Amino acid sequence: MKEKLLALLTAKFSGVRRDGLTHLASSLALQVATEEEAQALVDKLDQTKVTDFVKEWRSGVDTEITTASKTAEEKLKEKYDFVEKGAGGNQGKTDPPKPDDLDAKLEAYFGAKVKPIQDELDAYKSKEAKATRQAQILGKAKELGIPDWRINEGFTITDDADEASISTTLSAIKQNIVTAGLEQNKGFAMSSSEAESKEAAKAWASSLPD
Repeated sequence: MKEKLLALLTAKFSGVRRDGLTHLASSLALQVATEEEAQALVDKLDQTKVTDFVKEWRSGVDTEITTASKTAEEKLKEKYDFVEKGAGGNQGKTDPPKPDDLDAKLEAYFGAKVKPIQDELDAYKSKEAKATRQAQILGKAKELGIPDWRINEGFTITDDADEASISTTLSAIKQNIVTAGLEQNKGFAMSSSEAESKEAAKAWASSLPD
């Protein structure tokens, strides 16, 4: 019956806003049961009565909207801690929400959520990079034939050293090991010759007649 009443009201009061007529039709629908009763009820209405009804209803709706908006604004200010201004004509008034303030709060909120994950990811990447670098150094040392005892002592290589610098450093270490080995062998050879000479002199002295 509401739809029938709305059609009758719209046809008779075409200049009145439709949302007001819809509300009026909802109210009148409780008073009629047949289309004849609906027609008779609409016939009793005039432009002034309908216009006043819609204005009064609209005023109530606007008041509710204003109240709801004010309540929502107060809750928003309370939620995001918008600070009241100090003395003067603006005392008791609060700054309206600023997009920058809201963006900053949202950024801080999500930043706090994401930071632990980002830190964990950065730590994992750093660990992987360190392992890759150690494998690169070890592989180069093996390639150059550096003995295990020297590898176990570790190498002083800066973190920012590139592949060429690593190769140069390890090559120098290898050369030092080779040089040290040659000097040790040379010293051993000289010691052996001296001992042999002493033994020969001793044998010669023993062969002399008393």
